[in-house]
Amino acid sequence: MASSPAFDQAQFIEDLIDLEVPAEVCSSPSGEHFVYTVSTFGQQEEHRVASLWTAQVGLQDSALQVTSGSSHDRLPQWSPTGETVAFPSDKRDRGKSCAIYLLPTGRGETYAVTNPENLGSITTFAWSPDGRFIAYLSADEKTAKKRDDEGSKNDAEVYGADWQFNRLRLLHVATRTVTILCDKAAHVTKLAWNADSKQIAYVLQDTPEIDSAGYNGVSFEVSSVLNKGNTFISRFPGPVNGQIGWANDTMLFLAGAAPTSANTSNEHEFKDWDVVEAKAGDYVLSMTKSSISCPAEVYSLTVSREERGKAGKLVRLTSHNRTIARLNLGTAQAVRCDSADGTTALEGLFLSPSKSSADETPVQKPLPTAVLIHGGPYDRTITRFDTAYYHWSPLLLSTRKYGVLMPNYRGGSGRGEAFAVRCSSTNEARNH
Repeated sequence: MASSPAFDQAQFIEDLIDLEVPAEVCSSPSGEHFVYTVSTFGQQEEHRVASLWTAQVGLQDSALQVTSGSSHDRLPQWSPTGETVAFPSDKRDRGKSCAIYLLPTGRGETYAVTNPENLGSITTFAWSPDGRFIAYLSADEKTAKKRDDEGSKNDAEVYGADWQFNRLRLLHVATRTVTILCDKAAHVTKLAWNADSKQIAYVLQDTPEIDSAGYNGVSFEVSSVLNKGNTFISRFPGPVNGQIGWANDTMLFLAGAAPTSANTSNEHEFKDWDVVEAKAGDYVLSMTKSSISCPAEVYSLTVSREERGKAGKLVRLTSHNRTIARLNLGTAQAVRCDSADGTTALEGLFLSPSKSSADETPVQKPLPTAVLIHGGPYDRTITRFDTAYYHWSPLLLSTRKYGVLMPNYRGGSGRGEAFAVRCSSTNEARNH
């Protein structure tokens, strides 16, 4: 019997850098297909690149690359009819330009529906439910003088003198005309269409600064697509998390309150995901999932009307990182102990390397152990491929010589408010 080839540690490091990362999963309206992006963990060139892929729900290894991967294609969204996929990209000028492109799902070439020469980044967009419009957010284009001054480093930056505010823009897809719906001296961060495609709700914060909403709150407004008028709805004294949505004439959004319950029954991390209700009443869920030995892949799950409330079967639809998955790097075991003051039950993960790629049994003897502590402190170590970030854990496991201990100390997430605030004072920060 031929012996297995020797493990090449240098090649494994290259494989980690070249790891393909699926993300931004978006289901088609019919629930039969989905589209997602693939980028690499490392970056070989000056500007980041990402490609679009599609796969068929429920069909293993059905993924198909649909854009070249020579530009940064991102945030794909199906049109309401499912005939095209829209996405922002820097196809015209890598790392500089930004436009919305449409990709026909049948035959046809990708084409731009906003000016491909524009340089302002498109931060988010959404199709209207009737498919006639796309609303999107981007800042105004800089003047030629402004770009020249920035390039020559002769332009002094005065705080607050030249904010790059996001504008709410409306694209008529058929004619490719763009109208500005909101151009106030404020920064638009989120948008949502109502069901009849006649109104767009949006969120405004005072400045583009990341902490602006936290310090000063936000405003909710609604813009009419028909008469282009804007109506103030309400102020809210804090940031808005995630997306906003309509429920008849009511706006829904998630604020800073902690959820009262959580699904903790799944063993592995679910990250990017999307769900649709198909015509037959089935719920179709697509997601990326990883484990200690397997990098993230895309899975789907279909639950029929009759099976609601029951656990469905996950189907793996992609094999982007099968070379690494075949190595069987290791397993994870939950470890628990009481805090030093005896008041709190703490937990963490201990990762054990497998004996070999052909034998998934964990190494049984005591091992030198690396302790990797998460940051934050409001973070949490969970069962996933890159448990400690920057791929330290799979790199250590690949040697088959080291264990990895990752504690979840007080002050982290996932254990409620009392657990999280234990790092809120100097004294408590010393004893978590």
